[in-house]
Amino acid sequence: MKTIAALAIALLVASEALAIGNVGSAKVIQVRLDLDGRGMVVFDQPIGGTPAGCVHPAYTNAFAFPANAAGKAIMAWAIAAKLSGSLVTVYGRGVCDIYGGAHVEDWLYGVMQ
Repeated sequence: MKTIAALAIALLVASEALAIGNVGSAKVIQVRLDLDGRGMVVFDQPIGGTPAGCVHPAYTNAFAFPANAAGKAIMAWAIAAKLSGSLVTVYGRGVCDIYGGAHVEDWLYGVMQ
């Protein structure tokens, strides 16, 4: 019985540690770019699966991207998706580092449908 309880606790901890946000069959409604180069892509529906405490209530439908070459590619991709009206599926990294804590989950990858 102790083994089953320990296994159940381990699975709960592991699933929380591996939690990542995602949004599927969504449309890009806004692309935000800040002065320092960081940005956000905002969708027409909320992100599901983001770790608790990671996201500020104002950003439940956004993913953040960094101020580097990868971030520029994400921004171009998101603008293309918005302009074409394409449906997208996007996954987050499960952390909120780009905006320094509990604000918006970081972008991992996206697929335009």
